[in-house]
Amino acid sequence: MNIIRSNQLDYYGLHKRIFRLSWFLLVLIVAIVWFTSRTYIEERTFLLQDISKAEDTMSHISFALESARHGSREVVGNPSFEHNEHLNTLQRHFNWWESFKAEQHPYQFALNTSIGDFLEVLHTKKSYDAIGSVDQEAYKNMRGLIEQYQKALEEERMHLNGILGWELSSIVHTFNVQMYMDLHQQMGQLSMTYSQYQQLPSEMSLISEQQAKETLRELFSNPEADVHLSEHLSEAHHVDSRGFLQFDVDIAGNDYSGEMNAYTGEVPHFRAHGESTSGEVISKTKAGQIMKDFLNKNGEHRFEYEVTYLGMNHNFTSNVDIKRYSYKVTPTYDGYPLHIAYQYNIDARTGEMVSKRVMESESRDHSIHQNMSIQPVTNPISKQQATEVFEQEYPDMPIEYEGMTYIPSLLSNQYELVYQFTLDHEKTYINAQTGDVDIPY
Repeated sequence: MNIIRSNQLDYYGLHKRIFRLSWFLLVLIVAIVWFTSRTYIEERTFLLQDISKAEDTMSHISFALESARHGSREVVGNPSFEHNEHLNTLQRHFNWWESFKAEQHPYQFALNTSIGDFLEVLHTKKSYDAIGSVDQEAYKNMRGLIEQYQKALEEERMHLNGILGWELSSIVHTFNVQMYMDLHQQMGQLSMTYSQYQQLPSEMSLISEQQAKETLRELFSNPEADVHLSEHLSEAHHVDSRGFLQFDVDIAGNDYSGEMNAYTGEVPHFRAHGESTSGEVISKTKAGQIMKDFLNKNGEHRFEYEVTYLGMNHNFTSNVDIKRYSYKVTPTYDGYPLHIAYQYNIDARTGEMVSKRVMESESRDHSIHQNMSIQPVTNPISKQQATEVFEQEYPDMPIEYEGMTYIPSLLSNQYELVYQFTLDHEKTYINAQTGDVDIPY
């Protein structure tokens, strides 16, 4: 009897302890849920605040677009920088699903900063009364994207407005990350094509991935080369703000990396990862012939090329015994240089072309505009006439004559021949056909 009573007491004691433990676990779970819910509500509240800030900056972008369109004032700064600051803080308050969706999208959760270039080009063309059908369509498309963006932000704010009252619809609502990233992509693509080429995205087609690879294999004279593109070319959002993509070419014995214009296929920059350090040096004459053959094969045929020997290892120092023949190459048209110059380097032992780069100090752009026509000049004004025009425009100002060159015109969207002067360390141009000065290029 005593044994039975003892067992009953043990059972009731165990049951009581389990009951207490259950209550403790329940209280702990409730506390965790309460704390997690409160933290989540706070994050949603911060998200709501950042959406309101994003609305404000998008209104600034809208105002800047209208100002540029009407030429009412200079476009100061780049409004996308401020907007991206708010977008960066907004991302910090995403829930796990929103963060996952952002990571899955191939584009960035930010506006491309080339929107500032878009506004500047539009303002300049309006200021010089050079607005055409492409400019009007670009403005219309950007206006539509901005309005769509503003409407989307307003809807997000309305959905989240009940978060402070713990309304279920606000709590379970998720930010439409993919839609915003799609808008960023479209706005960035429009900004890039219009500011760089004064064209619409629909008018510019990306070269295919296969075309890009074949172009690189031909450039490096190796049909079996293993080519890796940093981004797939099937979607425009893989191209940077300048319209370029990165590449790597693996060739037996050497590897190359560089960048390619995703619209024209031009390769303004590449370099070899390895160069010879021993062996006999080929002659300067042979290296010059290699340079000539390379340009004949890979250069744009509407241009000729002025080649200047720069010496051995020009602007290059190394702690290993690398030797290069260096050349400056300037594209020319009708005997006049273009606005850009390149430095090529040839391995002085193997004769391989090991690098190409834009010479920044002698160039005003990062690429040749291959799709841009050239305005021929049949009867240009003389150097004396150009100088007189310049002196009348800027009396008592010291000037330095630099020469004549073809540069891309922002207003006509074609190459135009100009006289180039330096005024107070700034380059200034006089149109060789019309004698106009202070025209934007």
